[in-house]
Amino acid sequence: IIQSNTKHKVIITGTYGLAKYLSDYYGATNLKGIRSGTHLYYLELDDATNADIFINCEHNGSQQVILFDRFFNLWKYKYKKYIINISSRAAQPNISKGFMYASEKAALNHYTNNTVYNSDKLCRVTTLNLGLMAHKTLPSVSYLDVLKTINWLIHSTMEIPEITIQHRANYQQVQYDKSHL
Repeated sequence: IIQSNTKHKVIITGTYGLAKYLSDYYGATNLKGIRSGTHLYYLELDDATNADIFINCEHNGSQQVILFDRFFNLWKYKYKKYIINISSRAAQPNISKGFMYASEKAALNHYTNNTVYNSDKLCRVTTLNLGLMAHKTLPSVSYLDVLKTINWLIHSTMEIPEITIQHRANYQQVQYDKSHL
């Protein structure tokens, strides 16, 4: 999904949940060249070149790592480009019982950290690790919380390689309550 406003042109992957919320906020339309049915993304080079910000939101196995790699290699020497990977607090060891999901998010974080700390990149890259999000009954991060964080990141002049946001409720209690739903 791509959007354009007076300051930034943003590409966002995903079509529901957080991705839809962000796309609606940014006034997004579908990006030509993304095939969401098979979750294989083929970007038109002009779309990726003309955008300023890539929000790598949709989780589908290892596709986020592949998409990050594509954008990073296109943008790494472009000072005004910005990649924001939407990851999860579950990427940390001993947190999530969803082992495959946690491993896929950990792979995204690990690969991203390698590019941030071991390359001569010029673009900005941030991994945004989200705690439990938009849960109907448990304390969780809202889409608005995520949007505000992304807007803060976009307008910041700092390099912020990784940030975790979560509800302030006790994590162990939330996990206990979650397991008893």
